[in-house]
Amino acid sequence: MNSGEEMVDYLIRAEELSSSLGQAGEKISDSLLISVTLKGLSVSFDYFYTVYDFSKVIATFTDVKKVLMNFATSKSLRQNNSP
Repeated sequence: MNSGEEMVDYLIRAEELSSSLGQAGEKISDSLLISVTLKGLSVSFDYFYTVYDFSKVIATFTDVKKVLMNFATSKSLRQNNSP
């Protein structure tokens, strides 16, 4: 995730990369896409990554994408409302 990059843009890049690799004959599993996406998050998402890593939940990329978007939105709202 690039500095200042919005979560939605980061997730779109991840999906586009996965799609491009798929079109080139390299099928990317959801678990690999999730792993690469989480490892690419900025340090401000370390808490999310740690909780997800220890949750032992097997999720699809779509599930992780929804949770990341919710987390990023909540984080942004908290930052905007802090004194």
